[in-house]
Amino acid sequence: MKPVRILYILLLPLCLLLPSCFKDSAEFIPDYSYQVNSEWLINDLVGAPTSNILSLQGNTLFSLNEKVQLEIPEDGLKDHLGNIIKGNVKVEIKEYTALKSDLLFCPTTITNNEVLNGQKLLSIKISHNNAPVVYDKPINIYLETNQKDEKTKLYVLANGEEQQNWVQSYQINTITFGVWKPSGALESIQGYRLSLKQEADWFLIGSSLGVKEKKLLNLEIENNPKRFTPKNTLAYFIGDDENNVVFKMDYDLGSNKFYTDKSLNDKQIKGKIIVISQFADDHFEFGMTNAILNNDTQIKIKILSKSKEEIKAMLKAL
Repeated sequence: MKPVRILYILLLPLCLLLPSCFKDSAEFIPDYSYQVNSEWLINDLVGAPTSNILSLQGNTLFSLNEKVQLEIPEDGLKDHLGNIIKGNVKVEIKEYTALKSDLLFCPTTITNNEVLNGQKLLSIKISHNNAPVVYDKPINIYLETNQKDEKTKLYVLANGEEQQNWVQSYQINTITFGVWKPSGALESIQGYRLSLKQEADWFLIGSSLGVKEKKLLNLEIENNPKRFTPKNTLAYFIGDDENNVVFKMDYDLGSNKFYTDKSLNDKQIKGKIIVISQFADDHFEFGMTNAILNNDTQIKIKILSKSKEEIKAMLKAL
């Protein structure tokens, strides 16, 4: 047998095998039923709230950052057995309006009847030995600012996560603007003082943009919309620089579309729709487009594969 023919016989099986090998290694089939852990994903992309360990022994005023001071009166905290807490407490407090991307952590800024503009959105948790504390005396939080808005009110989140609703706080937890000199402070503080007599996870300092109205806005995903579902995809509306409004978009199973009917009566809100999808541990897709509530009825968006680092950079630039 000639050498050329022998070589042909030896190489033929390899040639037939190579296309299938290349095909298998290059083609990725996303898991359409991949269940996104939304809290974990947003923590990973944006960053979790900060925590501070504070010692209550001989201290009443704590600087959490350059704009936030926390005042805990002596013997002001108790555990659920009624014992005064003397040792360390863990304080988790974050203000979510410094960066637009932080709003992805927040509950919907809409009440049953109104759309709210969050001048400041705060989450506050104080715990001792991994258990929530009881406020035996009012806890004061000072938010330094030179800007006062007469329309500013304090709202707290009520009814839990499933039926969450912001309600205005009148007596138990209050907000006042002024110049303050808390005990232990070296200098006076100008800004808002939150006086908290009862614990709550979420506080919104802001005002109403107006009465909520139902007006449909459909989000049309241009590339294969059926692959994006509420299981593997998060879709948000975030207001522009002037309006800290955030909410998750709804999903219609019949049309395979994300949509919202949240709007304002006689007022438009400019913002962005952000779509984040995850189909495997390391496979992400992302899309972002402009939208105007109470104006647009149909918005198109194209969602493309992005690395985690690329998504982080785009969210940071909001």
